[in-house]
Amino acid sequence: MARESQGTDGWPTILWIAWRESETERLEPLCRGHREYVFKQYAASAHGLGRRGSQCSMCRNGTRGSRRRVSPIRHGT
Repeated sequence: MARESQGTDGWPTILWIAWRESETERLEPLCRGHREYVFKQYAASAHGLGRRGSQCSMCRNGTRGSRRRVSPIRHGT
């Protein structure tokens, strides 16, 4: 993985990213290395959410993600 970028406080920069993996919409706070992986593997659907997180969920779980299912938001018409 790429070298981790750090914020002004010396801690790694963790950003929330959203992407679709098969039928699952995923929303996770990720470190730089895991963000690069997601943007490479899921380039068509991955996008940043414009907010910071406190811990990378993939590093914390020791896996490639938490596999949380997120229900799509339905707006009333």
